Amino acid sequence: MAGSKVVLVVAVLFLAAAPVRSALTVQQVTSTPTNEKGPFRRNSSTSGGQVLFVDSGDTVRLFNGTSVVPLQTLPNAGEEVNDGVFMLGSHSVAGQVIGAWRRGNGYGVVSVNAGAPVTTLQNPEAVSVGEGCVFMILLVARLVYTARRHDRPTP
Repeated sequence: MAGSKVVLVVAVLFLAAAPVRSALTVQQVTSTPTNEKGPFRRNSSTSGGQVLFVDSGDTVRLFNGTSVVPLQTLPNAGEEVNDGVFMLGSHSVAGQVIGAWRRGNGYGVVSVNAGAPVTTLQNPEAVSVGEGCVFMILLVARLVYTARRHDRPTP
């Protein structure tokens, strides 16, 4: 009986210490329920209350907490955003973010705090962004050498 009183006291203390939650506000970022690609599950597309996403026209967009900013439209056919190389991460300056993604099969793109995108000439296979650093694992074309067998002619 003494043991059950202790449990009851602990439960009451836990409930009394629980924070009071206020109502959460919800804001729709996209204009329709079906106009974005994804979700891209390999890397995070959110950081510091901001969201990086791709709409149905393959335009990369950033929701900065108040409005949606277009970062890069589809440059050419066949250069769609690769869902495996797409991430939004933290900048070294508080409140700022860095987005990185791959277009098509040939190049990466980096945008700092919704600024003009910068194209890299590498072909990234993976990306990681954090604390102001962007790491891209690159696919390098391998040189393939063909060896031929040369037999001595028979006399």
